[in-house]
Amino acid sequence: MVAVDAHGEVNLINPAAEEILFSGPDKTLVHSPLLDDLQTVLQSGEPMYDRELGCNGLLLIGNTVPIRSQGAVVGAICTFRDKTEVSQLLQRLDGMMSYVDALRTTSHEFMNKLHVILGLLNMKSYGKLEEYVLQTAHRYQADIGDIQHRIKSPVVAGFLISKIQRATECGFTLTLAEESLVPDCPNEKQVTVLVTVLGNLIENALDAMSGQAEGEIGLLLHYRDGWLSGEVSDDGPGIPENNIDAIFNKGFSTKGENRGVGLFLANQQLRELGGTLAVESEPGVFTQFFVHLPWDSKRKPA
Repeated sequence: MVAVDAHGEVNLINPAAEEILFSGPDKTLVHSPLLDDLQTVLQSGEPMYDRELGCNGLLLIGNTVPIRSQGAVVGAICTFRDKTEVSQLLQRLDGMMSYVDALRTTSHEFMNKLHVILGLLNMKSYGKLEEYVLQTAHRYQADIGDIQHRIKSPVVAGFLISKIQRATECGFTLTLAEESLVPDCPNEKQVTVLVTVLGNLIENALDAMSGQAEGEIGLLLHYRDGWLSGEVSDDGPGIPENNIDAIFNKGFSTKGENRGVGLFLANQQLRELGGTLAVESEPGVFTQFFVHLPWDSKRKPA
């Protein structure tokens, strides 16, 4: 937070803003669009909301409003947050929403099946009822039951079920490798990061394959000695060689404005846990991402 008086002089600044606006050992004030917005609001008396402001190598989201006394503008105040932090919170929320959507979809499917069973009972079509129940049980074991058997984390399992359905809706296939095995994990942060990273990679793959008549995303997850490794591959157009080294850079995107944050955040979140994210790609053939992060498979005693 930064506040200025009627003359544009800074008269209030909190530690977070001071760290961003002042640089070097002599704490020199860095000129930035943030200070320009304060001057603009002082002169116009009109607030400015949700502005993207570059400052000291950071991208901020700022809100600047005038301070009035007896109708006259006597100062202005700006509050701001790092856009990276905001995007990170949104990604985590998106990961949890994927899990909620999976539970909702599963609940709807279950209710639909109950309605079919009740209808067949009312019509006394016992032969068709038996056939329907057997088919439903077989499908459950082949699809949902198989995932839950190999993926012991309910959050990750629900997330994958949701993404498999999402890929089908897009006209593509998301396949979980048979050798995949993920134990449950009591560490909420690790689970959230995994869901966030996989969600980003899968959505990027679906986006890359859009326009293709068909396409497949392969997913392999395996656990060993406290670490979870994952591979996400697709047969989309691939990544051009001149872009491969830049895809994890903040703001890099080939999709237009307001993009290029997802992979940067995914890589950042993994690094915070001590994990890694790497990529291999051959243009026109495939793209494959490699995820590696710590995974607390056993609940630690209190």
